[in-house]
Order: sequence, then C-alpha cells, then structure tokens
Amino acid sequence: MHFLGMSDRSIKWGKGSSFNVNIGEINGWGAERYRTLNNKWKFLITKSTGPWYQHVDDREFETKEELDDAILEWMWKN
Repeated sequence: MHFLGMSDRSIKWGKGSSFNVNIGEINGWGAERYRTLNNKWKFLITKSTGPWYQHVDDREFETKEELDDAILEWMWKN
C-alpha cells in the first residue's frame, strides 16, 4: 500500500507502469501521476466516494519533487 509520509511531507510512490498513491490520511484522497509525451509530469486527484476523478490538474512539472509539492498543496487546500 502506498501512503503519504506526513513526517517528511513526501509521497511514497509504488513501482510499475501505473503510479498510484492512496492517501488515506487526508480524507481518503488519492493521486495518480503520469508522464506526458514531452516527458513532463502531471497528476489526477481521486476520491474513494463520489465521482472517481475529483481534479485533473492542467499544469506540467519538470521534476517529481515539483509534482509532489503541487499534489500536497492541492490536498491540503481541499
């Protein structure tokens, strides 16, 4: 199981072709990350109840660290 490590404010991602995280510590939110054709990072926010995709972010990120920061920021604001 993947999780959000709140002590170091980082997201622990799994391995494989589909990168998903289950962030149960923040009201059941989850995130999916993916690379675009131009090798940038993007993310989707999911929730275990209601519509599956709660948020599709239109920004692109150069690094996984920037991506993780944006996901954490979105989670804390919502």
